[in-house]
Amino acid sequence: MIFSTFFVSIEEQSSAKKDEEAYLKNSLKKFESEVTYLKEVLGEAKNESAGLQEGLMVKEKEVQNIICENEELQSREAASLKTHVA
Repeated sequence: MIFSTFFVSIEEQSSAKKDEEAYLKNSLKKFESEVTYLKEVLGEAKNESAGLQEGLMVKEKEVQNIICENEELQSREAASLKTHVA
């Protein structure tokens, strides 16, 4: 009787360990899947960020060109006003 109870207890422990192992394996698969998904999202975000940075650089260059053009026009206007006043 004692051995029977002992073996039942061992079988229950073994079953519990197998259940725990299955649960942990399932959890690991879920986490691996989530990590894969997050890596994909991160890659997409990095690509989008790179595109936005490139667009920003283009816009900054356009602004610099406009500033230079504006300064040149102001200089011409000032020179033109000097010749008309003099």
